Amino acid sequence: MSYSDQGGRPDGVQIMVNRRHVYVGHMFNDGVTILDAADPRRLKPVGFFTAGAGTRTHHLQVADDVMLLANGANIVAMQSYDNMRGYFENNLADSITNRKKFRSGLSIHDISRPAEMKEIAFLEMPGFGINRLWWPGGRYAYVSAHFDGFIDHILCIIDLKEITKPEIVSRWWLPGMNRAAGETPTFPAGRRVALHHMIAAGDRGYAAWRRRIHHPRYQRCRATEAAVAHQLVAAVSRRHTYTTPVAGSQSCRCRR
Repeated sequence: MSYSDQGGRPDGVQIMVNRRHVYVGHMFNDGVTILDAADPRRLKPVGFFTAGAGTRTHHLQVADDVMLLANGANIVAMQSYDNMRGYFENNLADSITNRKKFRSGLSIHDISRPAEMKEIAFLEMPGFGINRLWWPGGRYAYVSAHFDGFIDHILCIIDLKEITKPEIVSRWWLPGMNRAAGETPTFPAGRRVALHHMIAAGDRGYAAWRRRIHHPRYQRCRATEAAVAHQLVAAVSRRHTYTTPVAGSQSCRCRR
């Protein structure tokens, strides 16, 4: 039906649509391309946002003329894996061998004027930044992010009651991931353990975890200002779990 090279930036990860405009988060081009889709057969690049060289903004969520945008290290440019096996078997904290300047955290943008992304807030998260986030609108965003002191991405929940003052209200990880606190991993060497993505539906979150561990399948995440209650049911997978699509009350695990 249609094709666009996205203004000469043909790579992309997350795509969201708002006001007949398409927002494409890039894996390699350190930014977000905006396409006018008023005529879907003739997609027209009308804007590009970047948080700077070295900062990957590949994942985004849009609701009510607001965009939540992942900011983090362009790990593709900063690691030195010989092959994809290295990516899947080594934790993030020990894989960055060519560190460069980047921005790490969550940026929030007013997109009521579609071709002009206006940043209205930034929540800094010291570490290598956000991998994925889930926010269909509402008060809470569910984020997979790396924080200093941890070996890889963990879950954090962000309160957006005041959209210009986002606040982390909870963090959750598997035992052994908090290196700074002296936790010792119980999982075997050569098996990367990280939260890839969590999708929330009602009062449950469906979390996809990497690599041959007990994967949280249902995680109750009802936030308050001070705390989050968690109810964990485990399911076993022998491979990476990437994303957990939710249809009604059913969960499907997609493996890679």
